[in-house]
Order: sequence, then structure tokens, then C-alpha cells
Amino acid sequence: MSRVATSSHGTGNLPTDELKDFPIAIPPLPEQRRIAQVLGAWDQAIATTQQLLAAQQQRKHGLMQELLSGVYHRCKKVNIGDVAEEVKERHTMGEDYTVLSCTKYKGFVSSLEYFKKQVFSEDRSNYKVIRRGQFGFPANHVEEGSIDLLRLHDIGLVSPIYVIFEFDRDKVNSEFMYYLFKTDRYRHIFLTSTNSSVDRRGSLRWNDFKNLWVPLPKREEQDRLARLFQHMDQQIEMTDNYLANLTTQKRGLMQVLLTGEVRVKH
Repeated sequence: MSRVATSSHGTGNLPTDELKDFPIAIPPLPEQRRIAQVLGAWDQAIATTQQLLAAQQQRKHGLMQELLSGVYHRCKKVNIGDVAEEVKERHTMGEDYTVLSCTKYKGFVSSLEYFKKQVFSEDRSNYKVIRRGQFGFPANHVEEGSIDLLRLHDIGLVSPIYVIFEFDRDKVNSEFMYYLFKTDRYRHIFLTSTNSSVDRRGSLRWNDFKNLWVPLPKREEQDRLARLFQHMDQQIEMTDNYLANLTTQKRGLMQVLLTGEVRVKH
């Protein structure tokens, strides 16, 4: 594999006018074409998987809006406070649990891992405890869709600004309610229900949140819809993981093929 002339400069960043002297590995033309074919196949697989992922996400979104809109219009409605109660458990000075943040798209995540730095207080004695199966949302961001059902942690801590609550599990499938809260309708309801605060940042506290209406179909229908949307989520996750693997594989191929570490037959 031939190379262009090497630069007499060091290994630091090269100015644009000196790039012409930067060493580049140049394999024979037939090998270049074969490398392009190999990487092109990966590009095509990535593009196809991206299209599949987008189609799955769109289908789920459409079904959620259609099926849950039907539930909203035909089923009796109850106040959230009639089938749920606020949880006010506070952190003590005992075990230091993971501090969580509720994001718009990923739901509850480790705050340290998500922000790559500590954005929470050193003194967490007043933080709220949230447990698996409970809902939580930051009172000043729920209108953005930042509400989630804790699934991936048994227990965690959240800022005092969060509202934590749980449904009566004999009457309500929490997974069903999670998907209901993620519809466009409920994002709009949260937005219009948010009260203006003194600092002009909206907030929705439990005393107002508990008075919002939710449809309550029979438990069998709640369970069926929850299973349907969970299955769709699992398909989306599998496709997303496959896409991530393809992207990683392509990056690895580029590393070994374009540097000449591995040669391809032509």
C-alpha cells in the first residue's frame, strides 16, 4: 500500500495549507473499490434499519393515539386522585441511593450518567424517594412530556421539585396509565393545566394534578393495551440495538480497512 510524502512537521494539528503533505495510505485501485463495496453494504444495512426503526416508532405512535383516543372518548373518567395517591417519602441519612432525573424521551435516568457531571445538591436529606412502580415528574417540566413510571431501578432519589405518586394496583394497570400519559392529548392537558408561577416558570403540583381526568376502562382492557404497547416497545428496542451494533461494526471496519491493518482481496 503506497503513501504520499510525509510531512516534516510534528504530529499536532496541521494547518489547512499543509494537509497536502499529510500521509495517506493508498491501496491499489481494485482494493479501493472492494473496500468501498464492503463499507457501502454496511451503509445500506444501516439505512434500511433506520427506516425500519422509524416505521416501528411511527406505527406505535399512531396506534397509541388511535386506541387510547377511543378509550378516552368511550370510557368513564375519574379524577387521578380517586385512583392514585401522592407519595411523600423523604431520604434519610442512611443509604445513598442513585439520584435520578426524568427526561423527555428516555424517562428516568441516572443523573450522573446522563449529564456527565453532578447537577444535584450535595445535601440530599430533603430529596424524595421513588420506588419501582411509582410515577414521578418534575413539577416545572411535565408539560414537555417529562413523566415516567420507574421500572429500571428498585429505588432512587429525585429532587424535592418532583411529584411522586402511585396508582391503586387493584384498579389500575400502571403501564396502561404510562402510555396514556405519553399521548399527544395528555401532553396538551399537562400544558394547559400548568399554572404560572411567580418566576414565570410553569409548575403542576399534586393538588392540581390529582384533579385531572383519566379514562378508566375495565382492567382486562387496560392489561391488553399495556401488553400491546410493551410488545411494540420491545420490537423498537431490538431494532435500535441492532442499529447500534451495525454502526459499531462499520466503525471497526473503517478502522482496519482504511488504515491497511486488514487487506481485502480483489
